[in-house]
Amino acid sequence: MTLFQVISLSLLGGGMLWVIYRAAVRRHRLGVWLLWLVIFGSAFFAVLRPLWIASIARSLGVGRGADLVLYTVAIATLFGFFMFYSKIKRTDREITKLVRYIALQHPVSAKHLVQTIPPSHATPDKQA
Repeated sequence: MTLFQVISLSLLGGGMLWVIYRAAVRRHRLGVWLLWLVIFGSAFFAVLRPLWIASIARSLGVGRGADLVLYTVAIATLFGFFMFYSKIKRTDREITKLVRYIALQHPVSAKHLVQTIPPSHATPDKQA
């Protein structure tokens, strides 16, 4: 076993233990920690048995195991970005609905808004 494998397997094993610990104290949903276990486990397996990954890559029509890992990471990253973007858009819509609801429950007149602006900010041409 090479030094790289020893270091990588130690870090990946530590990551797997951390995910298991976090799942035990219920700070993640079941699906989330299972996904992280699969990710860490796959990386652990790829570092432990690189020749197996190379043979899987050849059977899929990819030249090298490193290329298969790179393609998989690229696809997973794109998927992650899409999920993150979707979450941001969903949160944005929820905040907009909440603000609209609050505005309708507690209407404020335009006259009241003008009166609450401090005099130093009332005219944009005056600089402090």
